[in-house]
Amino acid sequence: MIKKILASTLIPLIRALLHCFFRQIEVSHLDRAPEDGPLIFTPNHMNSLIDGFLAVAFLPRNPRPLANATLWNNPLVKPLLVSVKAISVHRQQDVSKTVDSDSSSSVDNASMFETCYKVLAEHSSILLFPEGKSHDLPEIQPLKTGTARIALAAEAKYKGLGCRIVPVGITFDAKHKFRSKVLINIGEPIDPLQGLPEENFEDSESVIQLTESILDGIKSVTLNYPSWEEGNYLKRAAELCVSPPGTGIGKSKLADIFPLHKQLADIYPVFKQAEPLKAERLLKAVKSYDRLLKVLSIEHDQIVKEHPSLLNIIYNLRKLSLFLIRLPLSLLGLLLNIVPFYLIRLTGYFQPRSDRKSTTKLIVSVFLFPILWTVESMLLGRIAFSTSIWWFLAPISGVASIMFIERHNQIWEELSAYLKHHSKAEIQDELEERLEKVKMEVEELLAVAREQESN
Repeated sequence: MIKKILASTLIPLIRALLHCFFRQIEVSHLDRAPEDGPLIFTPNHMNSLIDGFLAVAFLPRNPRPLANATLWNNPLVKPLLVSVKAISVHRQQDVSKTVDSDSSSSVDNASMFETCYKVLAEHSSILLFPEGKSHDLPEIQPLKTGTARIALAAEAKYKGLGCRIVPVGITFDAKHKFRSKVLINIGEPIDPLQGLPEENFEDSESVIQLTESILDGIKSVTLNYPSWEEGNYLKRAAELCVSPPGTGIGKSKLADIFPLHKQLADIYPVFKQAEPLKAERLLKAVKSYDRLLKVLSIEHDQIVKEHPSLLNIIYNLRKLSLFLIRLPLSLLGLLLNIVPFYLIRLTGYFQPRSDRKSTTKLIVSVFLFPILWTVESMLLGRIAFSTSIWWFLAPISGVASIMFIERHNQIWEELSAYLKHHSKAEIQDELEERLEKVKMEVEELLAVAREQESN
């Protein structure tokens, strides 16, 4: 009964908070996940519990996640684990050094393995992170063998089970930033028995072979870089090539940019080793274009050629709706939500690990926002209206406030860009020339990729 109540309240709340934290949450290639049969979802793991929340909330088939046993000791996290029917798993590095770690680990995880087998036998799905831990590195880390062992053991225990492993790539454009974007990219399902000997597919060689296949599957839907600095430039190059000036990088979908971004990320290490000067030239072209944008204090998506249409949109359509209709509700949203917003923002500064900052903010949000809304509602209910009305208005007005601020900022940024373009007509030509240089360098890199594929 308690689990049903938690699932019916906390999961929708988590989904709503994720939609508030992220401007866009995209799920790509949903059709790749089989609609029936046992599944094991295997996402990459670069953003702590946020990865798990995103996977549970937006992947199909309501997968049951495997979660580190130590998380059950956290009173803020435990209700969330209960609500998603998480399966407890003991990691070797978490076992006390004062205890016989091998025996303790095997005993503690026996029930975990049995639970996984049972879930798969019921043709349901589980979710686990094969890297074993969250990290903030620019590429996927070596995988643990647990996924392969679970899949192969389940197939051995239930003949003809037909389990499938589904790689998942979770890509953030700025994972710590409020109102950023995230892409959940589903890969092609993997048959765990494919290519393995029928007589004994549970031996160590089979486990290693399947683990390598899972790693290749995850790499096919994730971005992996030599370094974050180079990765940021490759990401920017893909954005500039896919989103022409005026279409709005901020409005573009990550799924539209991902294919080119993926190509650049995959070929760049080879290109850098074979042609280091040309690789550096690509990065310099991106730097040059962005440097000019920074000097002008404009963004790529603010470079609009049809200025009269832009001004008509700004002054004839948006201004009235934003300032006359949304302003009162937005001001109320600021009043009711500004205190919890800045308190939660402050918690990020006390989290030393970069990959856990977003998780810390979200977990605190789940509890802090309702508590402060309740306090505010009780105080305001003494002045006007009832407590329930104020409590209802708090989240609604908060969302309205976010939308108002974003659109209000967009208007003034577009107007500023328009005025700068008209004051200096030569700016457009210089920007176009530098942007064309970026595209030429990207095309040269892709030519190398095509040549490799043909060979």
